[in-house]
Order: sequence, then structure tokens, then C-alpha cells
Amino acid sequence: MGALMVGAEEARKLEKSLDAIVAAVVNDVPGFDPATELHGYEVFHQKEGWEGVPVWLAVNVCKQVAEAIHDSGAVFVFRGIDVQKLKDKYANPHPAHALALSHTLESVQRVLNLDHTDESALVLADEHHTAPDSRTRFRGMRAAAQRGYTSIPLSDLIDTIYFGPSNHSRLLQAADMATFLTNRSVTIAERHPAAKKAMQEIKGNLDQATRFSYVWP
Repeated sequence: MGALMVGAEEARKLEKSLDAIVAAVVNDVPGFDPATELHGYEVFHQKEGWEGVPVWLAVNVCKQVAEAIHDSGAVFVFRGIDVQKLKDKYANPHPAHALALSHTLESVQRVLNLDHTDESALVLADEHHTAPDSRTRFRGMRAAAQRGYTSIPLSDLIDTIYFGPSNHSRLLQAADMATFLTNRSVTIAERHPAAKKAMQEIKGNLDQATRFSYVWP
């Protein structure tokens, strides 16, 4: 799971850049819908709204999004769970999705702590069927560390978690793209020389924006 941390300036810059990236695709691909979502899996594999987009253009979009995230000044956090090892270690483990979300939010809080900022943060998330449980757990995690989930209180994350449709949010789309591409870089060894080179460029930009990247083993 990944999170992008942005202030107003970074958010505006990133939205503008992503709109421009999609507008360029509209110019190159007849009939391409400018409202098409930048979703990591679909872009990378030319699925759904990205079907019919040439491979070279889809790769360029991935590279441009990674560069836009870095250039915007956004901060990226990536956390993961090795699901098989979680099942091997615990007879009744916490749900992997809930753990990944909790670990991600804890890393966001640690960024705020390490930067000694007095800023508070709102959490915006893509729609998910676990939203009610996540909101309930989040309320407790703001007040105190939660055994098995977090080790520090999420004291600078305010109000609740706002879940919404990513197809209406370039910022959620940017988080999805960064998460998909980071996950691919740590789980897939690219074989084709061109793919390897492209992923190195993508990873280079994302790495410069990343403050925490860890998969629980």
C-alpha cells in the first residue's frame, strides 16, 4: 500500500502535470477519453480505458507520472505485507489489508514527526469495502498505539479517513501509480532490456520522493 503526502502547492502542481500527461495521450490516440483514470495496472498493461494505447506510449506515461511525482515535491510512503509469511507465523493473523493500511499511516505520522512539522494531515483513500472498519480502527489509532497494528499514536492525522472514487481524483491516481510501480520494482525482475531501462528510470524518480519503503517479512 502506498501514500502520497502533499500540501496545497504540491497538490496543484501534481494535478496540473497529470492532466497534461493525459492530454498528450489524447493527442496521440484518436478517441482516447481525457477523463480516463491513471490506474497503474491498467496503464502498464494497456487494459480497460488504456486498451489500444501503444506500449511505448503507456511506458512513457508511467515514466512521466513518476517524474511528475518527484518534481511536485510530494512525499511517498510504501508499505507491504508478505501475506504467506503472515499466515505461516500467526494462526489467526490480522487481515493483511488492515495491517498494510495501519503501517502506511504510521509511516506518514513518522514523516511528520521526523520533519518536526506542526502540520496536520487529512487522509484520503480509494473506495474499499473495508471502509467502515478502517474508520473505526483509525479513530482508536489517533488516540494511542494499537497492539498488533501501530506502535505510535497517529496524533497528527485528523478527523477520519475519507474514502472516495479515484476516477475523480488525480491525487489518488498518482498514489495508485506510485504504489503499483514501486510494488512491481520490488517483486518483478524485468527481462527485456528496454523494460529494465524504463523501470530503472521510473524507480529513480520514485526513490527520490520516497521516505519509507518496507515490506513486513
